[in-house]
Amino acid sequence: MKPSTIAWIGVPLIGAVLAYLLFAPAGEMKIADAVRAGKVQVTARVVDKHTVAVTVASADGAALDRDIVIPAGTVLNGFQGTASTVGVVTYQRLMTARTTVVHFGRGDSTMTVNLPVYCLDQFAEPPPQDSQGGLQGDSPDEDDAAMADARKLALCLDADDPRSPPGSSADAKYDAQQQFIWVLKGSYQNMTYSDAKAAMHDHYFNEMAAEFPGMHSGEMDAAVGRNAPNLDADQIQDAENRFSEEDRTTAMGAKADELANDVLSYVVSRDGMAWLNSCGIDVSTAQLFQSPPQ
Repeated sequence: MKPSTIAWIGVPLIGAVLAYLLFAPAGEMKIADAVRAGKVQVTARVVDKHTVAVTVASADGAALDRDIVIPAGTVLNGFQGTASTVGVVTYQRLMTARTTVVHFGRGDSTMTVNLPVYCLDQFAEPPPQDSQGGLQGDSPDEDDAAMADARKLALCLDADDPRSPPGSSADAKYDAQQQFIWVLKGSYQNMTYSDAKAAMHDHYFNEMAAEFPGMHSGEMDAAVGRNAPNLDADQIQDAENRFSEEDRTTAMGAKADELANDVLSYVVSRDGMAWLNSCGIDVSTAQLFQSPPQ
């Protein structure tokens, strides 16, 4: 090939390379790093109990020159909305359940993606539909061991991992995964089974006791359902029909026991322990798993 031919071919090739270097995205950046660096702002809107719409926007309104990675285990917080109960309400934080890359095309400054999420704070009220939150700095417990375990589990579950707990439906599988997240985030694995059950019992009992007085049937159904979506309808109705304080206390105590057992029973089962181990969560010395009920 003649030198002139090489030069003729080389000019457009060099131009193409320069264009790519000038205009191609500058790689990927994790969302927390992008927020800390002041490059993006993040807002989140609750779509339903499993899903949040996350909007990532350039902080200065200019087009973003890179894709943003939202890892599984990212904590979304600061949700606000209309309280469904009387008094001050602290809404749960949410944790992303799937790693997602937000792709910004040339000229794009804002993108929105829907992400599956877990509830992170077991006994706080879940944020209502359409409530707004975001990624507002590190959580106070960002670096503690319980948060690290919950995040490790979320990463393991990422993108419909085949090791997910069994379930007869997508909702049943999600509920099982949610229970594991709660157990790890609440550090229940560091308690004996009886202590963990007692702690959960007290929380559930207090939740129901705070919401029960003066409620009509539908309100109690909703209140109890928020804390335990899989309750037996006949048992709920039985509790509602007992209006003496003694009967209410007995009914709520029994219900609190049932809720605690529902959360803990599968987690400490042989299958549950094997599944945690497969996700890199060592349960060999954790107190919760040393003397589970038979």
